[in-house]
Amino acid sequence: MPTTYTTLQYDQGAKLRATSEQPQWYSVTFQLADGGALADSDVIKFAKLGANQKVLQYSLGCDASFASSCADDGVITVGSTDIDTSVEGDTIAVADRTNLESVAVAHVSADDDDLKFTVGNLTTASTSGVRKLTLSVQLQQQNSASAARYSTIDYSSSYPL
Repeated sequence: MPTTYTTLQYDQGAKLRATSEQPQWYSVTFQLADGGALADSDVIKFAKLGANQKVLQYSLGCDASFASSCADDGVITVGSTDIDTSVEGDTIAVADRTNLESVAVAHVSADDDDLKFTVGNLTTASTSGVRKLTLSVQLQQQNSASAARYSTIDYSSSYPL
């Protein structure tokens, strides 16, 4: 049965949200203790998202190998929507590997949506040393990209322009 892990940010209920009209990057790190091992289909809940947040890009990488190899791709999910179902297995199987992806899924978060990663099928899990997996996400407020940048002015005058 898969295990669900959480980060400190997740446990404290801190919500990630863009605070301006410009996209913003946030990083959250999961740390697995020495002797611990991830297993097939384990879930890592990195953080919660505030309402109306759109994930534009993400980066996932580890500082040390979590497995000798990963047979299947992992999945990045926001709430109940998979935003990437093909996270390359080497992302967690190769030390110092980082995978940067743009997300093509037009999903907007609801308040309190979980931002999580589901591990693919690991060939041989590693248990040596403390290992860290960092997920960085670029968020944008949903309304900022589609909001009107120019106001509509209704003009009326008795004098023609």
